[in-house]
Amino acid sequence: MNKKIIFLVFIIMLLGLGVWFYSFKSEDVVIIIFEDLKEETEINFSEVQDCKIKWFLEKEEGVEERKADGKKMKASMVSEESPDKIIDFLEKNGFEMSPHNVADGTVAGLVGYRKKDIVCTLASGVTGYQEADIGWNPEDYKTLDFVLSCGILE
Repeated sequence: MNKKIIFLVFIIMLLGLGVWFYSFKSEDVVIIIFEDLKEETEINFSEVQDCKIKWFLEKEEGVEERKADGKKMKASMVSEESPDKIIDFLEKNGFEMSPHNVADGTVAGLVGYRKKDIVCTLASGVTGYQEADIGWNPEDYKTLDFVLSCGILE
């Protein structure tokens, strides 16, 4: 009887350790992606912050909205080639564009990429688009602001 209790306690501890390790590992994956991206693209990003990501998945009965806890980093007043560098990096590392996570506008847009359960969104627009009011008229269409958010789908 005593051996059974010890065995059950051991199994419960292993399960708890596995859950803890998975959550720790998930966050590490995003941080590693960000570090590799910064090194390869040489884009001057802000500090990494926590964020929530909305993600849309195609299901047999339609499109379903999911959430992901994630990390984000921003860049401001960067060249118009910078988002292409990020997209090239994601695609080179096995991410595929998600047609259900794309939006486009006159001065801003969003594109989503997925690799297994890792999702990333890249929101970008002409510098100043996030603070724009109705009368906003950008002075320079050649620089962009953007936010890259990545996380693990729940």
